[in-house]
Amino acid sequence: MHISSGANENPSQEIKTFVELLNSIDNLTYMYVENKGENHQSNGLISIINGFRYIYSDWPLPKPLRDCTPTEIEDHFKNLSKKFGYEIPNPFQRISQ
Repeated sequence: MHISSGANENPSQEIKTFVELLNSIDNLTYMYVENKGENHQSNGLISIINGFRYIYSDWPLPKPLRDCTPTEIEDHFKNLSKKFGYEIPNPFQRISQ
């Protein structure tokens, strides 16, 4: 989960309370960010982009493709499938076989 507000806006008490609630939940992974130079109107697009970067941060292979074994590549996509709850096919399958 990714939550943000613009640093040039006054974060509402509701946001502060919500973040405190999130902090009290065990095993919850989230990120709260105040985006510098942004206000309520300009923060939305930046928040969407940064949210996708955060959620999918482990999507790329952990090292360059040329340095991965076929098993490492398969395991990577199996782990992603497990994390996201649906099958993510290995796009390098023909390369890694």
